[in-house]
Amino acid sequence: MAYIQDSSQSFTISLSAFLEGLGILNYIGVYNHTQSADYEWFDGAWQTPLPQAVEADDVEVYVEVINEGATTDDLFAEFVSPQITPLSPLKEMPNVTVGYGDGVSWSFTMPPENVNITINAGHVE
Repeated sequence: MAYIQDSSQSFTISLSAFLEGLGILNYIGVYNHTQSADYEWFDGAWQTPLPQAVEADDVEVYVEVINEGATTDDLFAEFVSPQITPLSPLKEMPNVTVGYGDGVSWSFTMPPENVNITINAGHVE
């Protein structure tokens, strides 16, 4: 089984994306539950101010991946952060019908430093 990266979104709170391929990032929501603050990324840009948190805040990252392929397929969404997941990324693999999306989420407690986060998405061959 091979993981083929089709799209990516990174933020320290700065972003870059590959918006082509089979498993496309459609939406990223960053929810700071401690501060009751929501931050949203879609249409290739942040729609709200960039995500912020202070040490010990409870933060959730929600990602929606759309299947732009020709068949129902296993897609993947991957959470990568040197500060949160230093040894290996967190990966979810939803099975998604063509033209539809599915969402996954990860939660963490904000450490005493900035968090660099990359969200990768793609399809499994």
